[in-house]
Amino acid sequence: VTTILRKSIFNRDEWNLCLGNAFLGSTTSAPQKVLLAQRVCYTLQLSCWGSEHEVGFVEEVHRNRSWTLVLEGDLEERASLPTPGKQGQQYSHITTLKQESVSYLDGQANVFRRCDSEIPCVTLHLYCPALAEA
Repeated sequence: VTTILRKSIFNRDEWNLCLGNAFLGSTTSAPQKVLLAQRVCYTLQLSCWGSEHEVGFVEEVHRNRSWTLVLEGDLEERASLPTPGKQGQQYSHITTLKQESVSYLDGQANVFRRCDSEIPCVTLHLYCPALAEA
């Protein structure tokens, strides 16, 4: 899956059109999401993140495998494993995903993400199996 995402070519005009007017005037600090496809075995979602000055870290707790492809901008990703009885976050990894990079998470960690660039960040997420709340 990672190889397929890395070799995929996405037309910027098409995903900009998909995001379209859905995000104009939004006042939420959470990333804006567009559901692209949902089947029993996967969810494909496009997300638009505000610039680093607008959005703090957003926690995602999914018990699904997930792949993230950065289409534009930089996305900081922090993963932490739940540690019973311990306070604070113990990060298993902290990384900044640059444009065209892909990350994979196995569903065991809590994920904290935020845009890490002056321009908004656009990402494509593939979750397997499908998200219940998508």
